[in-house]
Amino acid sequence: MRTAELTVKRDALVLEEQRVAARIAKAHSDSDHDLAYILDGYSQLLAEVIDDIQGEIEDREDESDARC
Repeated sequence: MRTAELTVKRDALVLEEQRVAARIAKAHSDSDHDLAYILDGYSQLLAEVIDDIQGEIEDREDESDARC
């Protein structure tokens, strides 16, 4: 059950990362480089969280497979 919750959380974060990437692109096209810089930092943090969650999902799946 916890793996499913993590998958949902990861998917939501992936969507948020996509929205941030779109805002970064728009900020660059609007020449608002300060906003783009801030959003880029936020996007990098999101990517790290997504990677951590993905790793936890894979670990739980491996543990589950080992028990079977």
